Amino acid sequence: MKKRSASILLIVSIILTLLCCVVMNGIDTSWGNVDVKLGKLVSQNGTTVNYKIYIPKTATAENPAPGLLWGVGGGDGVDAGRAFCIEASRRGMVAMTIDVPGNGLSESTTGVVRFDSNNQAVTSTDDPTHCHEMAFQYLSELPFVDSANMVTGGHSMGGMYTIQVAQNHQDQVKLQTNVGMNMYGDPELGYDFNFALLIGTSDESALVRTTNFSTIDDIYQAPPLKAVFGMAETDTIEEGKVYGDFAEGTGRVVMSPHTLHIWEPYTNGIVKDFVMLVEQSISVPNPIDSNNTVYLIRDFMIVVMICVVALFMIAVACLLLETETFSSLAVKDRGYVGYSGKGSWWIAAIAFVLLIGYSVIWCYMQTGSGEPNYFTRFGNSGAKCIWSIVTGVSLLLYMIVFHFVKGRKDKTRLVDLGLATGDDDSFHIGYIGKTLLYSLLVFGISFGYFLLFYFVTKSNLQLIVFEIDPIIRERATTKFLAMMFWMLPFVLMNAIAQKTLVRFDTDTPGSTAKALTISNLLCCLAPIVLHVFFVANAYFGHRTIFTTSRGYIGGEQVMAIAIGTLIINSLGFYIGKKTKTIWPTVVTTLLVIAWFQVTASGMTF
Repeated sequence: MKKRSASILLIVSIILTLLCCVVMNGIDTSWGNVDVKLGKLVSQNGTTVNYKIYIPKTATAENPAPGLLWGVGGGDGVDAGRAFCIEASRRGMVAMTIDVPGNGLSESTTGVVRFDSNNQAVTSTDDPTHCHEMAFQYLSELPFVDSANMVTGGHSMGGMYTIQVAQNHQDQVKLQTNVGMNMYGDPELGYDFNFALLIGTSDESALVRTTNFSTIDDIYQAPPLKAVFGMAETDTIEEGKVYGDFAEGTGRVVMSPHTLHIWEPYTNGIVKDFVMLVEQSISVPNPIDSNNTVYLIRDFMIVVMICVVALFMIAVACLLLETETFSSLAVKDRGYVGYSGKGSWWIAAIAFVLLIGYSVIWCYMQTGSGEPNYFTRFGNSGAKCIWSIVTGVSLLLYMIVFHFVKGRKDKTRLVDLGLATGDDDSFHIGYIGKTLLYSLLVFGISFGYFLLFYFVTKSNLQLIVFEIDPIIRERATTKFLAMMFWMLPFVLMNAIAQKTLVRFDTDTPGSTAKALTISNLLCCLAPIVLHVFFVANAYFGHRTIFTTSRGYIGGEQVMAIAIGTLIINSLGFYIGKKTKTIWPTVVTTLLVIAWFQVTASGMTF
């Protein structure tokens, strides 16, 4: 990318960032009618928990407003609950959600993590609500919150945590909503509040826990749910039928929009049903028709911002390479060394694509519900570390085959694959030092730009299972280098192996776009196809796959791998194209992918 093009890209990125900030802040604050704040709570065992709270300006000590405590799914951060909090606050409610300990910007449940000999996390206290009880007490004691009119609810694990909170405060809670979670607390404590189960017809998590084939009717007819409804085991619960009276606090209902577990917090049918149930259970200060929702505009802005972050990093990387200090990182062009015949190129490309994606589900199974191992402590990021190792080794085997099939015949050397650091085909330590400085600058500028966005919007970039957050000190000091180390096999071998399939030796806009497309398809096609296959199986077939050791979670998380890989691979493409060597690409993308890893959804430690 030329300097002028990179400059234009940087300016466009900044303009789009400002636009996204304005729109996202407008939606969050109802265009100035709601204050949005971030804060910290400290639990009895010293765990610092991050929270986000939406406070309508109409909520005062003289005129307190109803409160909503929303629990996000296991591994998610506060912004995973944005739809419910935004729509509740628009209607005059004070809405609050927390980062589950060990995720987002919250510390782990022990403050300082310790693992036993079985790689299981050791906690100093047993809090079954994972700090949601503490959050409820904080919220309900605020002077501008009507503690006698509270609503609790949550998605997935958040539903399991908050129903326990609701049972602890039945004199205050008027409605508990479980979204995609078929666990209902302790039946001996009773359910003296309205209750709703909102669960997608294709909820893969529920399917795994029931028949795993064609129906989730077992969820509706399960004895624990009938206990909530006050029905005999021989009775039948009808989906969509209201039992009792929500106005009287005895309402019960099951609703099932056609959606998936991972989509439930972003599905308009779920959100509209939630708003309708809230307005039937309590008197909200600012009634708005449940069909009137705005959160999807903000979701669209998040998609735009994820793309903008990638464009910003690419522009910064390219502009730095045009400076006098770093222009010397570009070495001579050694030309394309890969397959030239159409047949052999396609065979190699197909092999490359399969090697990138074939192990994803198996890797998630290794950190699922099976025997704990070293990588279990990294949560879902542990699965990605295993994937990196397996993929790195697979691509190494690919390169060995390349050597014997083509490389040896063409006398291809390691320097021809981008390992040289000078035009004299030598390896210079000074080049590596300048590479480290360059990579730190690209990362530092990009991370600083994101922190500025975060400061302005009070929002991370969270889209279903992909998430970018600031890095808290605990993870920066204990996990960042670890993530760089474990992701090195994939990053290094991907940079080398792509030299055999992607041409970097032409500089026209058309050829660059073609090469970038090929590069990203090589890295992301298999994960995308795998994810689409998994989603289609659940969405249309009403059944899920990869159920062993919770491998189905891998089917969900493949999308996060694809999005993250798309960003770092595009960044690496432009750096590699400019420098003609792999080292600036490897070091820079390692820093970025480590950032994504330590803030990823499901990073628990």
